[in-house]
Amino acid sequence: MVSSPNPNKNILRNFLSVGFIQAAGLALPLLTIPYLLKVLGAEGFGTISLALAFTTLFVVLTDYGYNFIGTRQIARLKNDPEAVNKVFSTMLSAQVWLTIGGFLIFVISVFLVPDFYEHHMVFMATFGIVIGSTLLPTWFFQGMEKFTTLHWIIFASRALYTAMVFVLVQDKNDLLWVPVLNSSTTIAAGVFGLLLLLFRYNLQFTFSPFKEVLQSLKEGFNLFVSAISTTSIQQLPIIVLGLFTTETIVGYYSFADKIILVFRLATQVLSTVVFPKAVLISQQSFMEIRKFLLRIEKWSVPLLFIASLFLYFLPEILQLTAPQYVNHVVRRLLKIMALLPPVYMLKLTTEQMLIAFDLTALYRKIMLISLLVNIVILILLTWQFNYSGTAIAVVLTEVIIFLAMRRKWKIAEQTSTLAG
Repeated sequence: MVSSPNPNKNILRNFLSVGFIQAAGLALPLLTIPYLLKVLGAEGFGTISLALAFTTLFVVLTDYGYNFIGTRQIARLKNDPEAVNKVFSTMLSAQVWLTIGGFLIFVISVFLVPDFYEHHMVFMATFGIVIGSTLLPTWFFQGMEKFTTLHWIIFASRALYTAMVFVLVQDKNDLLWVPVLNSSTTIAAGVFGLLLLLFRYNLQFTFSPFKEVLQSLKEGFNLFVSAISTTSIQQLPIIVLGLFTTETIVGYYSFADKIILVFRLATQVLSTVVFPKAVLISQQSFMEIRKFLLRIEKWSVPLLFIASLFLYFLPEILQLTAPQYVNHVVRRLLKIMALLPPVYMLKLTTEQMLIAFDLTALYRKIMLISLLVNIVILILLTWQFNYSGTAIAVVLTEVIIFLAMRRKWKIAEQTSTLAG
């Protein structure tokens, strides 16, 4: 049995440490948003956001759910260097092949979709973030619980990106510099992080046999479907808006979404810190993991309800302090999406319970069905109510996912398998 004398204290320390670094890393690029809106205009900012939203789907393709399954395996095997090295080589090999295959699909998609092809240079330059993401095995850092190291690397790349944007992007003709800088700094972070792992943990990367790669992909399939579904739900609103409305509306939506992202990041940081602990505690008993996650929910959800109130009244605050960054579109979007922060947290704790107990097939099913529902209501509501419909669809989808997960968990809780 794994003992954990004071897991909450360690989690709080890691959360504050990682949260501070990630908050700083997020705040830096956020500083560029008003600047880019001013220099490139809402239309140019919308073009960049559309390319980034589409490319993010391929980041998730190459990640393949390893941020969960890789973290879980490394956390369980970290005292066995030989086993750790094998997991590292196999998963990184799989990610390399996925990157190559993803690039081919990406290129074909960009050249086939007229709205994408119109800005094909921006899209192609943005794909570099996929390469950088592959090079930086975040799941390894997380499994080893080296959160601070990982996020200092990410922070440094974000700081460099932010500084270079202010230096090199001076007018609308410099639009291409934004994805180029984003990709190049992400790749630099990936190269540095990978070299650091190789030397610090004495890892020796070799391409794994294709049979082992396929087995790894098979093991991660449920979480991959769940991850691609989750990211699609987050990125499809921008893509659908790009197809149904104008790039200017996409720009305004992206601005509002970046504000919401601050609160989504808080739950993602907590997920990063909590998951390795949840895996270890899940080896004790179902009741222990349940109590552990519900304690986190008890203090975090009320804080995020306060965040929701802040978001709801943020347009009025911006109107007084920075009126140039708020209009009727941004105001409406923020008021609708103000409901999201506590829903993100409730969904996170339930998600952690499902994954910690290897209920990944159930998790995959929920996310896949939710994605299909999201596509339908997103298209219908955007077509009927424009950007307001998009925001309503986002909130409805997140609530549906949470309710479905919590219901399935309560059913699973009653089974003899989990009770034992």
